[in-house]
Amino acid sequence: MKNIFILKNLLFAIFLIGVVSSTAFPQFGSSGTIDARSMGLAKTYNSTSMGIYSIGINPANLSIMDEGSVEFSTIIPLPFISFHSGTDFLSMNQLNYYFGGVDGKARVLTENDKQDFNELFSDGGAVFANFSTTLFSFALKSSIETGSFALSVSDFAGGNVTIPQAIVDLGLNGNQPGKKYDFNDEKFKSWWIRNYGISYSREFPMESEGWLKNISAGISFKLVHGYYYAGIEKVNTNIETGSYNEITGNADMIGYSAFSDGFGVKYDFDSLEHESKLGLFMPPAGNGFGFDLGLSFRLEDNWNVSFALTDIGSINWTKNAAKFNVESEIFIDDLTNEEQLDSLKDKFTGNAEAIGSFSTGLPTVFRFGLGYAVNEEDNFLPGTLLLGLDYNQGFNDLPGNSLTPRVSFGFEWKPGDWIPYLRSGISIGGSDGFAWAVGLGLYTGVIEFNFATSYFQTIVSPNAAKQISFAFGSRWKF
Repeated sequence: MKNIFILKNLLFAIFLIGVVSSTAFPQFGSSGTIDARSMGLAKTYNSTSMGIYSIGINPANLSIMDEGSVEFSTIIPLPFISFHSGTDFLSMNQLNYYFGGVDGKARVLTENDKQDFNELFSDGGAVFANFSTTLFSFALKSSIETGSFALSVSDFAGGNVTIPQAIVDLGLNGNQPGKKYDFNDEKFKSWWIRNYGISYSREFPMESEGWLKNISAGISFKLVHGYYYAGIEKVNTNIETGSYNEITGNADMIGYSAFSDGFGVKYDFDSLEHESKLGLFMPPAGNGFGFDLGLSFRLEDNWNVSFALTDIGSINWTKNAAKFNVESEIFIDDLTNEEQLDSLKDKFTGNAEAIGSFSTGLPTVFRFGLGYAVNEEDNFLPGTLLLGLDYNQGFNDLPGNSLTPRVSFGFEWKPGDWIPYLRSGISIGGSDGFAWAVGLGLYTGVIEFNFATSYFQTIVSPNAAKQISFAFGSRWKF
């Protein structure tokens, strides 16, 4: 049984390394990383984003620009960089307690410690990391009649792992006679993709005097390049220990992977060596298309109501595509028999084979937002104040996305002409759980600088924090 535990942990260690070390390079999915302005609002962006910040969120909001204005971002003076990583079950305090040791020695866990640690995984066990950057974005609004246009090139790398509670139970208590261990809650997906996008938005002012001032509609088309993908698509694995310590069960798992030639990946079944040529513009391992749709309604000059469907599409992975298949019955009645242990190991690692291609979706999301710009006469604070309320619903569990709805509230306050934008908000749900965000924006008249974290708990209470995030970037405005 010890060998099973070691093997499974080894596999997860490989998965975790793959997720956290995704050093590849707009908003992605319902919970993915984003630009610093939106992150400071706790990802409350569906009705409060505008110009280039609306790319990937709601293309209709491209119209929220002055006529004749231009916005763009590059790697100068600050590139758009966003990072978010953590777990949904283990804080720094808990990590130090269970793994930090005592007086330079490993901590000996009591039965209560084991039970408490095991319970941490009852509603969690997820580890994730997301990293994104916008290499270039440009937006222009020439006039109301011709509409607004935008171009963008953005990268997203990320992944998520869910550790089965059975792994923890086995590690803490060993294989207990007469107990069944279920690994079906195991999950793993990771990728690096790039979007080349073109967006268009047009606003339609209402001629009649009424509460509806104008309607804006927008659409984005995306050419998607995927540089790598690795994921488990199916898990139906369990084992059971009998009264005489014999182990029976079923191993059933399917996974897929694809890598750009630039990674130089060599599979066990591959007889050829591949040279690694990592770079920013490697040949893709997969190609696909996607699009975003958006609508925004301006009400009484103060309210903005927005709806969007983003990342509708798929990727077809063809380069170095492989399928990993585990499908076998498990039986072992002698833990000292090396042949049986080797056979068991082979059954858990499975077989890999080259395949022509496979497909994955994009992290499709439905978005709804409500924004309100407080009137100067109604504002109890000096300066300007913008409020926002959001709902985001992912349709799959691809990296950056979540099937769990996410609701958020955020505000942006500028107390005076020479005082920075102050931003904050809270987000509940999605892969983030509860998050308290803060951000800061500096506008020089031509260049805007933004800094934010979506998990301020890490700063005010680092030992209790489960996640870490940061974002920064700059925008040119003319």
